[in-house]
Amino acid sequence: MKATKILALILALALAVCAFAACGDKANDEDVNTNAQGEQAPEESDTIVMGTQIGFPPFEVFDDNAQPAGFDIDLSNMIADAAGKKLQIENMDFGGLIAAIQSGKIDFSAAGMSVTEERLQSVDFSKPYYSSRQVIVVPADSTIASKEDLLGKKVAVQEGTTGDSMVREFKETDNGEPKDNTVSFKLNADVAMEVLNGRADAFVLDEEPSKAIVAQNEGKLKILDVEFGTEEYAIAVKKGNTELLDIINGVIDQMMSDGTYDAMIAEYFPDRAVEAEGEAPVDGAEGAIDQLAEDVDANADAADTAAADAVAE
Repeated sequence: MKATKILALILALALAVCAFAACGDKANDEDVNTNAQGEQAPEESDTIVMGTQIGFPPFEVFDDNAQPAGFDIDLSNMIADAAGKKLQIENMDFGGLIAAIQSGKIDFSAAGMSVTEERLQSVDFSKPYYSSRQVIVVPADSTIASKEDLLGKKVAVQEGTTGDSMVREFKETDNGEPKDNTVSFKLNADVAMEVLNGRADAFVLDEEPSKAIVAQNEGKLKILDVEFGTEEYAIAVKKGNTELLDIINGVIDQMMSDGTYDAMIAEYFPDRAVEAEGEAPVDGAEGAIDQLAEDVDANADAADTAAADAVAE
């Protein structure tokens, strides 16, 4: 009798375990989204993450309440609205922005980032939204008057910027004599301090933040009436993220056509004349960037073909 009761108890427990497992499987089936291949689909976030380096006036600064503000911040908020998401801003070193896009840490970067052939190999860019130039800033009493005068001089730059690469390329070794005497810093404020403290002869930086730095140090610095190079700002996204790129380009098109862009230019760049509505700061830039992107793709295809031929041989 005892053996019979024990056996019945064991069977009842086994049935209970099986029933519990079945319910658990059903619950899991209901709670977990899967794709066609049976893989778990990632949950879609209600936030979109923008990466930048705050301290690049007037594109990204901290306002009086220590909140991010500026041209790029306004533009990023418009992008988030168009995507139906809440904007999250990640403040980081400029030199780490592209890697952050590639790793998925951020969705896009609006940081006064210039389109270059090198960067196009790592990320995709939106339509341009601002044309800028690199300028040379020197002490007010400096005798430096041209780009060529920088040869043999100590020049400060911001790490990872186009100014950094332009200066180093210009001052590269020639006839066996090293011309490069360039120092780089993560923050443009430190770049300026290097000159203000007499440890560097000049710095090369984007025009707008240079203007802000000179204005903050009235009578101590001056911008030379020569440009080091021109460039176009655009928004960077992960390669192949056409969905986000289309949203961003749509926002840029809309702001150019409805007067928003002109209003932002008037607010943030009051001394910059806009010759035609939504055109002057980026006039002719889109075609140049498209050509640059095509050149990068063509070079990549040529490299792949050469590699394939080498393997075949």
